[in-house]
Formats: sequence, C-alpha cells, structure tokens
Amino acid sequence: MALNIVIDPVTDLAFIESVRRLLGGVDSETLSDEDILDPAFFDLAELEVLSLVPCLDRTDVPKADKEKARIAMIHLIASKLCSTVKGRVEYEVKTIDVTWRRSPVKYDDLQDDLLTTADSLLNSIECYTGAGTTNTFVVAPSKRAVRERYE
Repeated sequence: MALNIVIDPVTDLAFIESVRRLLGGVDSETLSDEDILDPAFFDLAELEVLSLVPCLDRTDVPKADKEKARIAMIHLIASKLCSTVKGRVEYEVKTIDVTWRRSPVKYDDLQDDLLTTADSLLNSIECYTGAGTTNTFVVAPSKRAVRERYE
C-alpha cells in the first residue's frame, strides 16, 4: 500500500492527467487510472523519491520542495510507464470514413528526458541524498543489448 506522502491519489487526481500528457497525450482508454495507480509504478516511484529525499515526511519542509517532489514523482511514474505505453498506442487508424495518423513518440528518448527532469527536480531539494548517483533511475539494459555491445 502506498504511503501517500508525496502524492495522495485520493485528493490529488490532477497528477493522473499530467502523467498522460507527459506520455504524449494518451487517453484514458489507452492508459487507465488503474494502470497509473498500479503499485509497480505508483508505489515504487514514491519509495524511490522518499529514499532520495527522506525529509519529505517532516512537517517543516517548505511547500516549494514538496511541490518539486510531487512533480518529480509525476515524471518518474511517466518514465516507468513508457515501456508499457509504447505497445498500446495506435499510430494509424483507418475506417471506412476516416483515416488519421499520429506521429510516433520515441518513448526511449522520452523516458530519458523524464528521468533527467525528475532527477534535476529532486536534486534541487535541500535534503537530497542522491548526490553522485546519476544511475538511480536507469533501467538495466537487456541481455541482447549487452551482448551486442560486446560483439
């Protein structure tokens, strides 16, 4: 169960739409609220933020720092969802009457940008403990990518 220290999903529903907008403006059919609130994404992102900025549960933290942490968590959730959204988005839809095409989003590049933004936001909070750990949010490469690198 989530701690709800950084974002309380019961009272703060605006973050769900922010996550969707960061992922290229996907709709609720493509990415449901349940997908965003899944513990594998939401709880994990909150735990990562709290481990890097442990002072957030104190009452004397400035409101600006809490807001930076909130925005960083939104970016972190979106970055974690990039790999799942990549396969859900339809780029071209053809019907009898209408055909439309959406420009594809480069989710790998987007994920890197989101992680960089989250890290820089957290880094600007006074009690940030992740100094020097730039690979905190990096996803390990696949076996194939490692094998190709050594060949």
